[in-house]
Amino acid sequence: MKFGSAIILAGGKSSRMGFDKQLIQKDDKRLVDETIRRLSYLFEDIIVVTHKEELYENDPVRTTPDLLPFTGPLTGIHAGLTLAKSEYAYVMACDMPYINEEYIDVLENHLQEGDGGIVTATNDGWIEPFHAFYHRGILPAIEPYLQLGKRNIRDLAVTENIRFLPEKHVLELDPDKKLFENLNTPKELKNFFQSNR
Repeated sequence: MKFGSAIILAGGKSSRMGFDKQLIQKDDKRLVDETIRRLSYLFEDIIVVTHKEELYENDPVRTTPDLLPFTGPLTGIHAGLTLAKSEYAYVMACDMPYINEEYIDVLENHLQEGDGGIVTATNDGWIEPFHAFYHRGILPAIEPYLQLGKRNIRDLAVTENIRFLPEKHVLELDPDKKLFENLNTPKELKNFFQSNR
């Protein structure tokens, strides 16, 4: 099984938002619950990386806290991959309100044997670390990388043979790149609610 697991990172500090982003609600439902529901149509195994596992007691997911004493997305990716049942796991964050099923198919179809994962490479030379797939085989490299004080996923992606998919592929399906939007601040949250009434 190549693509059975999906990972939702929900362990951030939410310092800019002012409250825990796992609790963001839209139409009286938690945003993360809607994410779980939609991912459940695509993946049979949903993992939530969170420091508040009790929030998911009634959800059809498995949970884990961070397993390494570091902060940042790579720590969450490490924890999620540790539980993943499939070779590759899809990764997104709990504050990302959009999912594009067609783009998930694009990512899967571009993966090749031996890839450590696949991420979107932006036209300005950066990468999008979320809405991406990572292979369990990169697990042994993550902790030593973090121990060196490094946090940049792009540098790890180069050494671990993670494929960079050109941005044009997402622009064909999502010209505004809504897929990569996340809700970090009260202003961004307000704008999201106003544009999705």
